[in-house]
Amino acid sequence: MKILIVRLSSIGDIILTTAFTRLLKKKFPFAQIDFLLYKPFKLIYEYNPNINHLFTIEKNIPDYTMNQIKDGIIQNQGRYDLIFDLQNNAMSSKFTKDLGVELLKVDKRRAYKLKLVWLKSGKGEDYKMIHDVYTETLLGFDVYDDNLGLEFRLSGEKEMKNYPPLSKIYQKKELYNISVAPGAHFKTKQWGHVNFAHLIRKLNHISQSVTLFGGVNDISLGEKIKELNPDTINLCGKTNLEETCRQIDNTDLLITNDTGIMHIAAARKIPTLAIFGSSVRELGFEPYAVPNVILETELWCRPCSHIGRRSCPLIHFNCMKKITPQFAFDSTVSFLNQVYNQ
Repeated sequence: MKILIVRLSSIGDIILTTAFTRLLKKKFPFAQIDFLLYKPFKLIYEYNPNINHLFTIEKNIPDYTMNQIKDGIIQNQGRYDLIFDLQNNAMSSKFTKDLGVELLKVDKRRAYKLKLVWLKSGKGEDYKMIHDVYTETLLGFDVYDDNLGLEFRLSGEKEMKNYPPLSKIYQKKELYNISVAPGAHFKTKQWGHVNFAHLIRKLNHISQSVTLFGGVNDISLGEKIKELNPDTINLCGKTNLEETCRQIDNTDLLITNDTGIMHIAAARKIPTLAIFGSSVRELGFEPYAVPNVILETELWCRPCSHIGRRSCPLIHFNCMKKITPQFAFDSTVSFLNQVYNQ
């Protein structure tokens, strides 16, 4: 059997497919399982032992180029027996259409999201984590979750015995190494550099080190925080994806907004404290299969979007403003005691 999985973007969404891929490989151990994604996210599956071939494409390529790539893959690998479209959007459909094979698409749960965002209702009715949404496409194959969580393997970690997160032990310490990811693509998912700076100042009493992580778009943010906390290690914009993973492995806690690095930490089994503003856990993107706590404010206007906005539609931005640095610090101490006192 030949199986193709398609999930083109983004970091968090692709990491959330890794448990799905492992479960599929366990069900069909002798199948050829291939994966297609956008080139910038290649590392997420480059060393994954559950796939045979990894295919990458550039973003926003024209239709004729997509068809050429599709024809080339089919010519080299032969026709697939089964395709899982875990993206289920216009771009992934360009690749998966007209192949004449069984195609299973993930349920995007659009009606559920619209109900949450626009009607502010349904929070407790049909809550599913995105991992579970992916796994539902396997229900017809009698596949059940193994509860091993997500995977993000780096070079030298293809073998189970060489994958450090599987042997993660949470041991109590006097002082903790803490990582902080202050950035996010959308403004309504950003707690703000001033809040993070105040929190880090308080964390200095319980931390051995505090390290900032982020991409090139977070360089200015990291500089502002370090200016207010000179002892902070600022790696914003200074590490690639693999270096970020290896650095996070050396920390005991990640404090982050609702963004991709949160799922990296989950895959590397790093306890995570996440700050949710315009997003809510009911959208399904909370840290999966790792100790975690989510800080959020109960407001009638949340969520205002299923992905985030560039500004608060009601101006007040209370979803973030009401989460104070003192509350975040108290929650951090409580969470650390809970995780590392077991």
